[in-house]
Amino acid sequence: MNDNLEIGQYGEAHFCSKHTRIHAFGWIRELDSKMLLFEDNDEYQYILKRKGFEFEQCEFKPAKV
Repeated sequence: MNDNLEIGQYGEAHFCSKHTRIHAFGWIRELDSKMLLFEDNDEYQYILKRKGFEFEQCEFKPAKV
């Protein structure tokens, strides 16, 4: 599932952070062979292991003001 990840992709992510399951929309900012940097819509950044990271790419639609 995580073989097709690329920097700059936007989508819905599911992962665990300190025993809490997180569901968030955001961007993949950096990739490594075992780790990645995910930034959510609130600009929180998470350094995560790729193994437990689930990601479904979707289209980014900015809010209309």
